[in-house]
Amino acid sequence: MGQDKNEKQEDVNVEAKDETSKEKRDREIEEAKKEMEDLMKSIQDHMGGEDVKVVKIKIPQPTFKQFIIDFITALLVNTLLIIGTNGFISFVIWESILDLVLFSLYFTVVEKVLNFILLRYFSPLIIKSMGLALFIPSALAIGLVVIFPGVVLIKNIVYAALALVFILVCRNLINGYIQKIINKKLYRRKK
Repeated sequence: MGQDKNEKQEDVNVEAKDETSKEKRDREIEEAKKEMEDLMKSIQDHMGGEDVKVVKIKIPQPTFKQFIIDFITALLVNTLLIIGTNGFISFVIWESILDLVLFSLYFTVVEKVLNFILLRYFSPLIIKSMGLALFIPSALAIGLVVIFPGVVLIKNIVYAALALVFILVCRNLINGYIQKIINKKLYRRKK
């Protein structure tokens, strides 16, 4: 009987906490709305009384098919750039071409995971840095992949840094070109 009384008391305490947290959340929402209205009024006063419209853009989540295509494309581009860059700037020691392909596979997987974490949990950082924060996962991925045993060894850290910068710049140019081609095809299809 004493246990039933304690359980009822705990239920009442949980319900009271839920109500207070709900009230607190509602109060925070109201304060945010009020701040937004004050901000909109100050912007309108600053712009000379013109109506200001706030546009919200909901970014669509990529489908599984898009994710697979993006991963395969990234893997191919990374593999070609790593093999090509290693031919010009010998920045890693490898025994067979399979080592470089495996290095590229590890690099792509680690980079995609780090990019997902960055986009999911630190998207304001990306916006504030104007996209420069997207280079952090690539730099971390190279460091993390190098510590995998038995894949490749870095010859010179300066050459590795130079190769990383070269790979990132070339990859962004190639991805931009690929995206341009895809957009042209989509635009033609809509006409």
